[in-house]
Amino acid sequence: MYASLRQKVIRGNGLKTVVVAAPLTKKGDRNTRPLVILLDSGADDDIIFLPDEEVRNFDPTPLAHPNVWTTSNGQFNTTEIVNLNVLLPEYSQSKIMSCTADVKRVHSRSKVQYDAIIGIKTLHAWGVTMLFREKLLEIDGITRPMKDKDAFKDKINLMNIYNEAIEPQSTKEETARAVKILDAKYEAADLEKVVEENCQHLSNKQRMKLLELLKKHEKMFSGQLGEWKGEEVHFDLKPGVKPFRGRPFPVPQIHKATIMKEINRLIDIGVLEQVQEADWLSP
Repeated sequence: MYASLRQKVIRGNGLKTVVVAAPLTKKGDRNTRPLVILLDSGADDDIIFLPDEEVRNFDPTPLAHPNVWTTSNGQFNTTEIVNLNVLLPEYSQSKIMSCTADVKRVHSRSKVQYDAIIGIKTLHAWGVTMLFREKLLEIDGITRPMKDKDAFKDKINLMNIYNEAIEPQSTKEETARAVKILDAKYEAADLEKVVEENCQHLSNKQRMKLLELLKKHEKMFSGQLGEWKGEEVHFDLKPGVKPFRGRPFPVPQIHKATIMKEINRLIDIGVLEQVQEADWLSP
């Protein structure tokens, strides 16, 4: 039976496949800690490794008889099972993947390489296909590139992948819009091209009038920042006031390079001035 399932689930061999999962608690809430799950076509059943303080979140059920697990490191017994419900946010933000997993209690998460191992029967039920030649992993019709088996060892990288995956679509769209703006090239606009490509709904006469108006204010579209012509801004502080230092807003690692690029650009053109120390700090 398992041999036939493996033929349906897997093509090729030799690579381990891991995914990041958002576990749902017994109340149906999304757990804040991501799980690193090994999809193992060589395993027959499913198992989850949990520290004692986390077991109660999954509402375990005692087994009538212990199950014996044999691994390369020896044998161990499990005496509990849980109904494991997870979201695989890289593949779907809404579809819940479920299985019944044995529980192995551990003293520390650092003692195990993976939080859970999913075996062949569940892989088949979840619609998993491992395409090793193409280095692709397909789950329920959604395909993503396979990640290196050590991709989630770096906890910061793990949280970045997890947070990006669970980010609401509306936020992703706004982030993409902001990144597009920050990555924009600041150069003079080709006004004739802008009118030609964006104003086909206007008549020729209307386009000519619009182009004439834009050229009248062509300096506004030079791609360069202007200069403030008014008086300098000055703040009078109360005598003896204590300086305030606010914490900077955290920046997701995935967006750091884009933001630093924009900050350096603003420094280069004189909008910002880099300082090493300051009494007053506010993000």
